[in-house]
Amino acid sequence: MVELTLITWLIYAGLGKVVIFLGMKFPRPVWGTNEFIDKLFSCDLCLGVWIYSILAVIFNIDAISEYVGYVPVLNPILTGMFTAFVVHLFSLGWSERFSIITLE
Repeated sequence: MVELTLITWLIYAGLGKVVIFLGMKFPRPVWGTNEFIDKLFSCDLCLGVWIYSILAVIFNIDAISEYVGYVPVLNPILTGMFTAFVVHLFSLGWSERFSIITLE
């Protein structure tokens, strides 16, 4: 188990955000359209839950075992959900603060 420090969590969150950003930029394949995949890749929070949960399993990151104990399947999913939500809120705040509003 990786010791979860603030810098470890920030690197994990930043890496996941890069994967989400690049995943949403790539075009979908023409040969197979799936409604679930289209909806998943159009929502950064939805895609973030999947990406961060997978990254939590790969990098063995667990942010909640101190509070609820260790449950093998549930902890990476909850860590991914928590991280996706926090990064989503940060992204919304960033875009709201630095967006340009044009009145016509």
